[in-house]
Amino acid sequence: MKNSSTAKWKIVLIVLVGMFSLNFNWYFNNPETGVNREWTIPLFPLGVGIIYLIARSEPFRWQRVRAYAWWGFTASYLFLLASFIELGLQNIFYPEDQLDTYLAQMNQAEIVYENSSAPANVVIDHTVSSEVINSATIQDSNHLSGNQMEEEKFPYVLRGVQSKWGSGYYPAIYI
Repeated sequence: MKNSSTAKWKIVLIVLVGMFSLNFNWYFNNPETGVNREWTIPLFPLGVGIIYLIARSEPFRWQRVRAYAWWGFTASYLFLLASFIELGLQNIFYPEDQLDTYLAQMNQAEIVYENSSAPANVVIDHTVSSEVINSATIQDSNHLSGNQMEEEKFPYVLRGVQSKWGSGYYPAIYI
């Protein structure tokens, strides 16, 4: 019984070491949607080489552990595949055109003014806020263009709101 439990932790350790690799990191930035992605593409199996250097003195040991080491390296590609699948599923679970993706939790919401041109006595009513959110639309807000002395289009900031859990969005809402 003790040998089988020892073998399991060794297998887990070999798989984890097998995941070490020399990687190519590819960054994707889409300024229109604000989506930033990073993909790690494994190129060279460093972990497999480390395990080979440790186990090469006994050929039978290398024969016994090499499959697990390569499983670890293959798992790196499975993580890459999962990130590509996630890219396709992101818009299904978190549609960008629905406001509740960005404003899922408004328990601690408050309106804060950004500059002196906005009155400071604005209070948010949580009973009315759900009706306003359901009737609102998402619009692209371009910041000041031209003369900087113009009155600001969106002098208030809605703080304390959170997007849907797991969406990866960090809403910045200007009113």
